[in-house]
Order: sequence, then C-alpha cells, then structure tokens
Amino acid sequence: MSAIETYLARPWLAHYPSGVPAGVEVPLKTVAQVFDEATERSPERGAVIFYGRSITYRELRDATDRFACALADLGVKKGDRVALYLLNSPQFIIAYFAALKCGATV
Repeated sequence: MSAIETYLARPWLAHYPSGVPAGVEVPLKTVAQVFDEATERSPERGAVIFYGRSITYRELRDATDRFACALADLGVKKGDRVALYLLNSPQFIIAYFAALKCGATV
C-alpha cells in the first residue's frame, strides 16, 4: 500500500474513543466573526493577562473595533496586506484582529 493509500484509508480513526466523530462540520465564518462571537459570550471574563493586568473580552473587543476603524480610515481594505512588528502583547492581539476585521491579510 502506498503512502497516499494509507493516508486515504484513515487508519487513525481506529484509535478514536467511542463517541468521537470521524469528522466535524466547520462553519463558514471568518476568524474575525468567530472572535466577535467569542467576545459576546463572556464579555466580563478575562481574555488576556499581561504583566499582572487582566483585560476582559469586552475591553479587547472594544480596542480591536476602535483600531479596525483607525486602519479603515488609513485606507486598509479587503485584500490588503498588513505586517505586524510587535512583541507578544495585547497590542499584537488587537492589531491582528483589527486587520482581519478590515479584510486584510496579516
């Protein structure tokens, strides 16, 4: 049996516990839409802790929406490419999702 035939036979399914589906249905949503839905579910829950300060999902969503508007005002639109040169920080998260909300590729 070739490597492709072995892959297509999906032998890993034999190792799944009972009740675990062989496939899942992935909704047709953008990452930005999934982010918005997640922030709506638990707006007061902590999303990020950075240097001892907790940022709630509501605060993260608000900052992301405001930055997305600023990017749009600068002319960032669907199909544009945006490079982020930031440390791993809340600002990176905000900039990443803001660019996606504008339709840009990060």
